[in-house]
Amino acid sequence: NKIGLKDLVTLWRYAETKVRTKLHKMKVTTKINHHDKISGKRKTAKK
Repeated sequence: NKIGLKDLVTLWRYAETKVRTKLHKMKVTTKINHHDKISGKRKTAKK
């Protein structure tokens, strides 16, 4: 049951990609939420 170096690298890359996409999605959603908050404030701030 020996895992080859290639398999380890593949697994590592796969995990890294998953984490990266997760982080990217989180960043995008926070950006969108922040933008919505700002635009929402602007809309309600109109007198």
